[in-house]
Amino acid sequence: MTSKNILKSTYLATAPNKEWIWDVSFLRSVDDGIYFYLYNVVDLYGRYVVHFEIHESKNDEIAKEVIHNALKKKSINLKLDQIDLRGVNEISDGNEIQIESVTNGRSKKEARFLPSKDLQIPTEFASIEQARSWCDSYYKWYNEKYRPKCTNYITPQKYYAGEAEKILEKRNRIIAEFYANRK
Repeated sequence: MTSKNILKSTYLATAPNKEWIWDVSFLRSVDDGIYFYLYNVVDLYGRYVVHFEIHESKNDEIAKEVIHNALKKKSINLKLDQIDLRGVNEISDGNEIQIESVTNGRSKKEARFLPSKDLQIPTEFASIEQARSWCDSYYKWYNEKYRPKCTNYITPQKYYAGEAEKILEKRNRIIAEFYANRK
């Protein structure tokens, strides 16, 4: 059974920086009851991880700061009051970024696109620095080396950089030549 799409979300971005989603995941500390919070921002175009930060608490102000830092990192000039942390808000100043916040539970959109949901996170971290170091390595690998099926096995970085079409054309040409030479 398929759920009704009441948010009218398309789950489709036709170019970089057109649709972003963000999420907060908890990372367990070696100290009982202590968690670190991994905030990540993902561009749906190629599932590229635009930005992430790890904090010792989880709240709307940190979420705004993380999103602001992601926008700043990509030189996108938007005001934070244009971002609705309770749901979907389309923001338009020529960039048309849609940012979704899921604070209570897991949405289908989040589960489908955020890489932190399907990675093997260590069971616990000794410090926030260790968690940051691990995530730095993981997201570098994810953006530059990982080849998800949803991007036709093209790395998120190459997809985000606009190289996907050229890679797919070359791949299709090689396949066509292979089958042509078999006859």
